[in-house]
Amino acid sequence: MKEIAEWSVIALTTLSTLMIIGMIFIEFEAIDTTLLAGIIAFVGAVFGGLITLKGVKKSIDHSNKIEKYKVLIAQHQATVSIIKMFEIARGEVWKMCDLVHAPYKDCNEMFRDSLSKNNGILDTAILSTDIVYEALYSLFEYIDGEYGLFITDENIGSNEFLYERLNSNMSKCLKVLEIERRRLKNEIAENQQ
Repeated sequence: MKEIAEWSVIALTTLSTLMIIGMIFIEFEAIDTTLLAGIIAFVGAVFGGLITLKGVKKSIDHSNKIEKYKVLIAQHQATVSIIKMFEIARGEVWKMCDLVHAPYKDCNEMFRDSLSKNNGILDTAILSTDIVYEALYSLFEYIDGEYGLFITDENIGSNEFLYERLNSNMSKCLKVLEIERRRLKNEIAENQQ
């Protein structure tokens, strides 16, 4: 609002100056009145256009800020939902594996299925940020990869080692998700001001 007032003062001062100079020229018959009126109209139109341009730019910036805020809210909500789904799946798997002492391969498969049920955690991650999606995707690559679903009984090694490795990857992923959730929350707070 202050900028608009400043531009208005500049425009009015310039137009007033032009009118005074024009009246002086008319008084001494140094310039035709229609030419002077044309110059004043032209300068007035330029200043009016600049003020309009400034107002439109301010309106567009405000709309972009609101749109960015809405996107941040949606990303934050998706990230919170992903964290809840992740923690539920993690708790179910460790509870089942502890109760039945299931082999690592079964627990791994159970964890993947638990993350994939309902809408699926990766489908929800698309609504969040790239960082969230990459963290979950790399976890899924780990689950499906070398120590994942396609592990055979011959190269399984120690169940404790594999459980610890899976737990470590889950913890890393969860840490990334929490950091991104906090970053989004802080960015939302900054955009509210």
